Amino acid sequence: MSCYPWQRAAWELYAARWSNATVPHALLIAGPRGLGKRALAAELAASLLCRVPREEAVACRNCGGCRQLAAAVHPDYWQVSLEPKRSQIRVEQIRELIAFVSLTSQHGGRKVAVIEPAERMNASAANALLKTLEEPPGEGVLVLVSELPGRLPATVRSRCVPLQLRPPPAAEVAAWLRARNYQGDPALAANLARGRPLAALEWGRGGRLERRLALFEALESLLGGRCGALPAAQTFGAGDTREAMGLLAAWTRDLLRLRLAGADAELEHPDLRPRLLRLAHQHSPRWLLARLDEAHRGEQLCDTPVAPQLLVEDVLVGWSGAGEPP
Repeated sequence: MSCYPWQRAAWELYAARWSNATVPHALLIAGPRGLGKRALAAELAASLLCRVPREEAVACRNCGGCRQLAAAVHPDYWQVSLEPKRSQIRVEQIRELIAFVSLTSQHGGRKVAVIEPAERMNASAANALLKTLEEPPGEGVLVLVSELPGRLPATVRSRCVPLQLRPPPAAEVAAWLRARNYQGDPALAANLARGRPLAALEWGRGGRLERRLALFEALESLLGGRCGALPAAQTFGAGDTREAMGLLAAWTRDLLRLRLAGADAELEHPDLRPRLLRLAHQHSPRWLLARLDEAHRGEQLCDTPVAPQLLVEDVLVGWSGAGEPP
């Protein structure tokens, strides 16, 4: 099995269904970003499309079906994803998928279709898919992949067998990083990624740690009255907006932990503890909760067509000034 260690429980659930010939018509791989959901979906597709008789669910990787899938030319595999410059999966894409799974398999076995990110289906697309889930065709298997399954209609979720992925303990993430010769502090990366191993791996690349410190310095300047919301927004908007909003939310959570649980509270950014502690005592929990709501709203708006610069300006306006007294 080429799945990641933290995916083992989900894989074993699927493998048991495969061994008993009870593979469902729809699977929902769910979990936060950075857990390898796409890789698990690929592993499931390989298992379902492998043409070699075998006792275990793991694909052989050598048969004609496995080689076709690896070359992205398998006639019984379909992928639905976001089209360029679109923020939603359209109903036309789902109708094409339905037409695909309704046809007879060219290899005489299963047909597999993957929808990722499934939560981005618009209402019409989700309704069209629901009809297929209610009356699944022959040997077709739908694999939905979502980091926000709560945004899927309950009627869609209820017709899928869930394969839930959860972040492993931070110590396991750090050990996994060390085994891959991670350049940096594995324990810090595990904390920054909130236990998501693939996200932790990315923290050692592309100057992301340096950008993190630059963003935190901009936040300190904003809260200290040394710069306004617009200059701070220029720093936050110069790069990955989703990451910037995620960092802002994480720092706010840390400020709340320090404010409510004291100086020894467990933090997502422990290396910034002294600086966070100074900021925490300057603001009330109620004010920080309001800022956390704004940061979370900013994260959600990253999935919409809103201009990144306008987004960060709107979020950071609430951070400017002295705020509510502690």
